[in-house]
Amino acid sequence: MRSLVETLDMPSQELARPLHPVRIARGIQAMAVGGLLWAIGTTAPMSGRIAAEILGRTVSDAITGADQWGAFVALFGASLGCTGFIQLARRDDPVLDCETGRAGRWMVFGGSMWVIGSLAHFLGLTPAFGAWFGVALGMTAPGIGFSCLAVQIAGGSFAVIGVRRMFVVLGQRCRRYRAAAHAQQSAEALAVAAAIFLVSSLLARILPRMGYEFAGLAASVIAIVSGGVLLMGMLYLLFNCWWIARAIVAPPPALEDVVHVVRSNAEGESSN
Repeated sequence: MRSLVETLDMPSQELARPLHPVRIARGIQAMAVGGLLWAIGTTAPMSGRIAAEILGRTVSDAITGADQWGAFVALFGASLGCTGFIQLARRDDPVLDCETGRAGRWMVFGGSMWVIGSLAHFLGLTPAFGAWFGVALGMTAPGIGFSCLAVQIAGGSFAVIGVRRMFVVLGQRCRRYRAAAHAQQSAEALAVAAAIFLVSSLLARILPRMGYEFAGLAASVIAIVSGGVLLMGMLYLLFNCWWIARAIVAPPPALEDVVHVVRSNAEGESSN
């Protein structure tokens, strides 16, 4: 009986299935892939610059040019992730609409902030808009970058609120739905890692200018570690989301499809 419960996931079969499983699966996958691309585009150039400063080397033009490529990858990832949020937030499924509540609104709102911050960061690194942003906002390029990063992380945190509820509802309809709880915990940990990465990166810039070289070095190390945690967490979240999406599209078989009750044969019926 335990083997049957593990294979068939009979408790989840008592719940109504989503009306659009393929679209929901694609939305989950787009959200996870977009988040991973954003993490790569955000952490790689900044971590490279911090590592160069720790080693006492001058930041080369290659790292400076990598900022634009990183911002472009982050923008593409944020746009892809927001597309996934929109797919999950569509209100044409009365079952999910009733159970998820305002989760879709949180995801769309957070995803919009995510894309806007990524777009502003990318445009701020271009020569055409960089000078205009600096004059309009009264900030230098690093200040604009940190402000845009703060908007992106805030938007991602808002989206996590909706994703957290959506994972619980969808996970209950998946085989071995405890994987949804793992993905939920991963999303929450990513929000914390992103906040630590933002604060430590800012301190790594400010503290050395105030004369605290050792504290700035410690903040740089924390920024690199938290950036690595953010990247690995996004990869782990991608695996979880891919597994959940596959389970939604191909749910486990029903009990009657596998187990046949032994009974006497009816007239004209062969033995099974």
